[in-house]
Amino acid sequence: MGDLRNSSETRPDMEVEVVAVPPLLPGLTATGLDLPRGLAFDQWERVGAALGAVVRATPWAIGDWLNYGETHYGETYAQGMEVTGLDYATLATSKWVASRIEPSRRRESLSWSAHREVAGLEPEERDRWLDQAERGDGPDAPWTRARLRQELAKVRGDRTWSLDEAVEHLVAAVRAVKSRWPKGARARKVLGERLCALGEEVLSGGDLGA
Repeated sequence: MGDLRNSSETRPDMEVEVVAVPPLLPGLTATGLDLPRGLAFDQWERVGAALGAVVRATPWAIGDWLNYGETHYGETYAQGMEVTGLDYATLATSKWVASRIEPSRRRESLSWSAHREVAGLEPEERDRWLDQAERGDGPDAPWTRARLRQELAKVRGDRTWSLDEAVEHLVAAVRAVKSRWPKGARARKVLGERLCALGEEVLSGGDLGA
């Protein structure tokens, strides 16, 4: 796949507006935050608030960024992994949740992971659950992701498998796939890598159909 930075050269019909993106936080690097000496307490607090906002918004932002790239440039996962340094499972889950829940339906009082729990539901049912989770147990007490998952399980009548049961079902499924998969070391390696990525995606709440 070509470099997205050069996509405007192959899409002459597109109007390209160059947007200057300022650094999220001065002094922020991949391995830490270099704060200046003599930082006032209120400035230190504002930096903390900005860091919290970045962390909460990051899964949404990554998902929206990927969906934008798909709309404007086509397939984006290879480029996304290259420029973000994130793995496929993380990108796929963020993209799927963001595509399922548009910005106007997202709730600031609820975590991204809480939204992920209901992303697979139909819009009206999803909104009902998000409303309930936002009301929570009273003022300033919205449900956590774990609480929302518990309430969903009660309604669905879910029965939790034991570890042995889960492993038994998983082994049977993998054996069924392996029996239909091409032979050879390379094919096994590709299948193994994809199964590992899918495992991470499913455990984090992704959708196999995404």
